[in-house]
Amino acid sequence: MTLLAGPETSEVGFFSPDNLPDLSRGRVIESDIHAAFAISNGGQQFATFD
Repeated sequence: MTLLAGPETSEVGFFSPDNLPDLSRGRVIESDIHAAFAISNGGQQFATFD
Protein backbone atom coordinates (compact mmCIF):
# COMPACT_ATOMS: atom_id res chain seq x y z
CA MET A 1 0.00 0.00 0.00
CA THR A 2 1.37 3.40 -0.94
CA LEU A 3 0.53 6.28 1.38
CA LEU A 4 0.37 9.77 -0.11
CA ALA A 5 -0.06 13.21 1.41
CA GLY A 6 -3.08 15.14 0.16
CA PRO A 7 -4.67 18.59 0.36
CA GLU A 8 -5.73 18.06 4.00
CA THR A 9 -2.78 15.93 5.12
CA SER A 10 0.87 16.98 5.16
CA GLU A 11 2.26 13.58 6.24
CA VAL A 12 0.99 10.01 6.41
CA GLY A 13 2.29 6.84 8.03
CA PHE A 14 1.61 3.80 10.19
CA PHE A 15 2.39 3.86 13.90
CA SER A 16 2.43 1.27 16.64
CA PRO A 17 0.30 2.01 19.72
CA ASP A 18 3.40 2.69 21.80
CA ASN A 19 4.86 5.09 19.22
CA LEU A 20 1.97 7.42 18.34
CA PRO A 21 2.79 10.90 17.01
CA ASP A 22 1.46 14.05 18.66
CA LEU A 23 -2.32 13.97 18.33
CA SER A 24 -4.82 16.73 17.71
CA ARG A 25 -6.62 16.39 21.06
CA GLY A 26 -9.63 18.32 19.77
CA ARG A 27 -10.23 15.70 17.06
CA VAL A 28 -8.61 12.46 18.24
CA ILE A 29 -8.99 10.64 21.55
CA GLU A 30 -5.96 8.45 22.34
CA SER A 31 -8.13 5.85 24.09
CA ASP A 32 -10.11 5.39 20.84
CA ILE A 33 -6.89 4.59 18.99
CA HIS A 34 -5.91 2.03 21.63
CA ALA A 35 -9.42 0.50 21.44
CA ALA A 36 -9.05 0.17 17.64
CA PHE A 37 -5.74 -1.67 18.11
CA ALA A 38 -7.37 -3.96 20.68
CA ILE A 39 -10.20 -4.81 18.28
CA SER A 40 -7.78 -5.47 15.41
CA ASN A 41 -5.77 -7.80 17.68
CA GLY A 42 -8.86 -9.82 18.63
CA GLY A 43 -9.37 -8.14 22.01
CA GLN A 44 -12.52 -6.13 22.54
CA GLN A 45 -15.46 -7.74 20.71
CA PHE A 46 -18.36 -5.43 21.58
CA ALA A 47 -19.67 -2.09 20.35
CA THR A 48 -18.72 1.06 22.23
CA PHE A 49 -21.08 4.03 22.37
CA ASP A 50 -20.55 7.50 23.74
